[in-house]
Amino acid sequence: MKNKPIPIGLKIWAAAKKGYLLRWEYHIPATAQTTARRSLIAARRHTDPHNLAETQRVMLDLAISLPAAAYHIFFNNLFTTPSLIHALHKRGIAATGTARINHGVYHDFVIAKEADRKGQLQNWDFNKLQAMPSEDDLVGQEDFSPYKKPY
Repeated sequence: MKNKPIPIGLKIWAAAKKGYLLRWEYHIPATAQTTARRSLIAARRHTDPHNLAETQRVMLDLAISLPAAAYHIFFNNLFTTPSLIHALHKRGIAATGTARINHGVYHDFVIAKEADRKGQLQNWDFNKLQAMPSEDDLVGQEDFSPYKKPY
């Protein structure tokens, strides 16, 4: 992974709840992968309707391997892309993540981030929540989960 302190070796991602490890996935660099593993990854990419990068695919795989329940997943900007959030949403999993401006983020957020870097951000109060609209413009108007909520 580019710009990481240790670019070689085993990477482990985990899904946890209240401090308990629920599932984990590992990643080894392509140079250390067996031919069979590279073939499996290539086949999965070919059949992925969301065209996710391997990094985002790990997040989706972890999420869909969890026991049936209502989930809201939080992750950092390494994973956040509109494609991943859409793939999770289609499976009834809500998601929140920080984002990089070059990962297909809502254009108004990109403009705000650039203005902030220049010290020119206006009309963005401290502790104010901003939401990105969905393609169908129904943010907050539907239940993300196909499962009954415990309350």
